[in-house]
Amino acid sequence: MIFGMLCEATALLADSDEPAQEAETIVLYMLSGLLLPADPPA
Repeated sequence: MIFGMLCEATALLADSDEPAQEAETIVLYMLSGLLLPADPPA
């Protein structure tokens, strides 16, 4: 499931004109959103 999402994100980034550094940041942000809870415990 996560692998499929990574492939999807990679395809989207490959089609965009974003700089590579920004694209990597977006991927890392998406990964952190998948691996970490959306709302940190209070």
